[in-house]
Amino acid sequence: MKNDDFAQKLTNVGFSSIEASIYLTLLKEIKAKSLEEIVTLANIEPKDAEPALRKLVSIDALKVDRNKFEALPPQRVLSRSLDEQESKHKDLLIAMENTISEITGPLQTIYWEKRLGIRPSEIMESLESLESMEIKTVEIIEKAKREIRIFAGTFGWYYKIKKSLISALERGVRVKVLMIMGIESEEKTVDMNELGIDVKQSLEEWYPVRGTLVDDHEQVFLVWATKKEDVSKPIHYRPLYSTNDGLIKIFKDAFEKRWGEAKQI
Repeated sequence: MKNDDFAQKLTNVGFSSIEASIYLTLLKEIKAKSLEEIVTLANIEPKDAEPALRKLVSIDALKVDRNKFEALPPQRVLSRSLDEQESKHKDLLIAMENTISEITGPLQTIYWEKRLGIRPSEIMESLESLESMEIKTVEIIEKAKREIRIFAGTFGWYYKIKKSLISALERGVRVKVLMIMGIESEEKTVDMNELGIDVKQSLEEWYPVRGTLVDDHEQVFLVWATKKEDVSKPIHYRPLYSTNDGLIKIFKDAFEKRWGEAKQI
């Protein structure tokens, strides 16, 4: 096989033409060569040789000692080149998979919406835990402009969002809190009244939905699967976030009905 054929094969596995020329040149040299010697032997420009040498050293195709370069065995070099190409293509495939995953759902929605007249996309976003629910609640409260409605049990997480509620009140946002109270809620109720939050006690002893609605636009809520008095550790379904008009209306109507019937505290 001619030298030009070897050079072409090396470019097929990831070498540049300059890198291939340098490696093939040094492959035939018993002693290590300086940059000036390599430029002469390979008949290339110094400005092209320097970056190519750095690349060849970085991929372990050459070793350098006292500014002189020597080729390393082809089997080792080509094996590493194959590994590098496999890694590069693996990264490419992962990127493609991520892109496909990102666009498949929206494209499916467009396809079926146009053909069947239905919108199969999710109307709710699942939240992982009560902690993530609290974080999302703070997030939507901090965007409130008009009104915040909170439906809580004993409102055990009040102090976690108190700072955000104070900020909302300072912006002129009305805050309404409807609670299914216990004795442990009295201190929180006094604190909220002093801040200017409207607080009422629901006449119902139990209601399975809890949540926060902001500006009739965003809501975070959860549905309990068991009552607290039924088990030592009550169970709830995964918390949810939604901007869906239908779900928001259901929550708002349920809240306002109970608010109208509730006892002012």
